[in-house]
Amino acid sequence: MLAKLIYLIISFVISAIPLHIAVSLLEGKSTWFKAIFVNFLVAIASFLIELKINKFSGLISFLLLLLIYKIMFRMGWFRSFVAWLLQLGIITLGWAGIYWIAGIELF
Repeated sequence: MLAKLIYLIISFVISAIPLHIAVSLLEGKSTWFKAIFVNFLVAIASFLIELKINKFSGLISFLLLLLIYKIMFRMGWFRSFVAWLLQLGIITLGWAGIYWIAGIELF
């Protein structure tokens, strides 16, 4: 039980790194703890939306993610969307780097 909790905390901390970097690049108001909290908040909100709404739950969750980014990081809608794209790009580059270090060919 404790190991699962520690694993969950570590996964939220690691997943907050690309978000913090992306928001900082766009000059949003971000700290490490705020990025961790936002990831936790988005995960809970998406889970609850998936429980209550079956149709269009992905779209509603995405719009809610952008709204949470907008409010928590004090950015506009467009910069929130760009932060989300940057976060995905940073994650992709991170995984590509891990594969490169491990010697696994991507293509």
